Amino acid sequence: MKAILFILPILFLQLYAHSQIQINEIMSANDDIIFDEDGDTPDWIELYNSSDTTICLDQWHLSDNFDQRTKWRLHDTCIQAHSYILIWASGKSRSGNSLHTNFRLRGSGENLILSDPAGRLIERMIFPPLEDNVSYGKARDGSLNATLLSPSPGRPNSAAADYGDLLIRFETDTFFYKDNLLINIQASDSCEQLQANLEGRIASGQKTRGNSLNVELNDQSTLNFYYALFPTIKNFRPPARLMKFPHVGITCLDDSGRILSFKDQTFVDRTILQRKFDLPVVLIESQEDNLFNEEFGIMVPGENENFKQEGRDWERPARILLYNDDEILLDAEVGIRIHGHATRDLPQKSLKVYFRPKYDSLKFPGHFLNRDHDLNRVLVRSFHSDFIGNEFTDFGFRDDLVMRIIGEENLVYGQRSRPCVVFLNGEYWGIYSLHEATDDDFIAGIEDLTADEITLLSGPESGYFASRPVRHLDLDDAMERRRFEQFYDFENLVDYFLFQTFFANTDWPHNNIKFWHKTNTDLPYKFILFDMDATFKFPGQNPFTRLNSEAGFTSRYPSKYYQLYDVLLNSDHFIQSLRKRYFDLRNDLLAPERMLDLAREWKESIEPHILDQKERWHYPRRKRDWEKSFEEIEHFIVTRQLHFDQFINDLTPSVIFPNPSSTGILQLKESDKTHYSSVEVFDLTGMKLFESDIQEGSFDLSDLSGRGMVIVKLYGNFGSRVERILLP
Repeated sequence: MKAILFILPILFLQLYAHSQIQINEIMSANDDIIFDEDGDTPDWIELYNSSDTTICLDQWHLSDNFDQRTKWRLHDTCIQAHSYILIWASGKSRSGNSLHTNFRLRGSGENLILSDPAGRLIERMIFPPLEDNVSYGKARDGSLNATLLSPSPGRPNSAAADYGDLLIRFETDTFFYKDNLLINIQASDSCEQLQANLEGRIASGQKTRGNSLNVELNDQSTLNFYYALFPTIKNFRPPARLMKFPHVGITCLDDSGRILSFKDQTFVDRTILQRKFDLPVVLIESQEDNLFNEEFGIMVPGENENFKQEGRDWERPARILLYNDDEILLDAEVGIRIHGHATRDLPQKSLKVYFRPKYDSLKFPGHFLNRDHDLNRVLVRSFHSDFIGNEFTDFGFRDDLVMRIIGEENLVYGQRSRPCVVFLNGEYWGIYSLHEATDDDFIAGIEDLTADEITLLSGPESGYFASRPVRHLDLDDAMERRRFEQFYDFENLVDYFLFQTFFANTDWPHNNIKFWHKTNTDLPYKFILFDMDATFKFPGQNPFTRLNSEAGFTSRYPSKYYQLYDVLLNSDHFIQSLRKRYFDLRNDLLAPERMLDLAREWKESIEPHILDQKERWHYPRRKRDWEKSFEEIEHFIVTRQLHFDQFINDLTPSVIFPNPSSTGILQLKESDKTHYSSVEVFDLTGMKLFESDIQEGSFDLSDLSGRGMVIVKLYGNFGSRVERILLP
């Protein structure tokens, strides 16, 4: 029988780290290759142990149903090092010397799932329709690529060595070109026909005899988009038009028209990139089934609300290229997952990109985000990331703006990001942000540690954990404060609390809590500021009143998450530390002029691309909606200080005494004498009655005795403070 090599590296999904136990080979149409103990010729499955030790598989499972992974259990089965076991997929359900599953394999193609005793997915093989006596498995024992093979049950697979390399090759040294490009495609002799199209679709386009083909790329105005038509939510509106680069799909067939192999590749016209995009461009490629298959595609609603699924089971192989300033900064094989929570329900999805050794040796270049270390994971955050209350805003990327404002002058591990434009399989996918991920690798890179040295706590219950060790402590007692500071880094906590409250984050503290410390040490925990999308909305909101009251919060936000903040807001020591830090930053990091410059710079970088974003995703609804959303941010920046000055001053009791004052001689509290340098006094109608410098923390209002209630306004390096004083 003629052996055929069918290269499908992406449809074979080995979703855990390159496992030592692997699905090595299967046959779903065994005509007369091998017989079982009953003389029958059932389907069969071969497992391979690639390790140097014997591994026993008791309580491991095989299944042909992703939602029923424990369909058939292996009993008392061990595999010697670098050896095989053969399992009959006969439906006979037997254990002992001859293993038979309780299911059969479909000749038309399906899934085969291997899971460990904990129910974790070890491998998922998605095999195609198979003809009689043709097997499907690893080109070499233990490799990642799945192929059509000449059957070798219980023996080494060596198709690649025996039958030559049948991979389709694009005979060009570049994926970027200017104006036009002639691509020469070469395949092995077994390819008797080639089929090419510019949409990246398998078995589509005009067929050409032979194993060599030229494809010319020039006029792109006639290209039809394809992937953008797949619904990413249930009530999906496809775009009317969008920009597309050629995504060349080449199918290799034998003389009878049977598909032998397939390869696809995006080719990008640099002229168009340079003319149209002043932002970095990210190209993401992954085969159609990984993204849009109804059963396991991660971008679509599918059979199981696919886009809401999480974990390694829902990581898919892909390729990512980063292009900036006419230079390719990255070209790597990676894993991708859908990222986010509420944004999963929106049409434009965010992605988390994993750089793992199983895919490639490359990492994300840290210098692109001004880091001095490379990154193992990055986020590709969608324009839809902003969420405030129960609605998404029209601006996009408020979190990125907060992180730009706080910059390096903080202790809360602000993430770095850059706006970009994304193309998926050659089709324009919208405005995104390339953004650091807040995980153990992120902290390890900053602190020059390994990920194993990081203990990172996150999720809703971490809020309770944050409160539990300290909820009864009095921070104004020196001994109890030392106990508190053994558990939390106090300076980090002050910065974290200040930025959350100043930017009026309404998605905190009931959500978005992460903190870390060094594993197996007594070093204090430090909080991480992240996911600041629900900000810049309510300049007049008093965050301290909100934290001190459960009013307006449902049972989803139980008071136990707020116990830490109750401790802080009832501590004069913490409040004074918070006030001092705020007024240290008030005219520098948090100066309105500086924040406005950064906000306008960010706006100007993405404004030229807003109409393309609108056409692709129908969002924002109008460009004017986006402009109004930015005006809201500008208003917040201009007015927030005036409100926050008052809110933070109101946290402390009066700094002026005595009140009432029968003599009119007034003093500042000892702790505030250096904070205020001048004073103005007004009557209740707003008419100014008095102004003076403050000398040694004292000022004389004896000339105003008998005025009754007056308004005293103090000025100094803590900003301004207003108090009412009674002068009887």
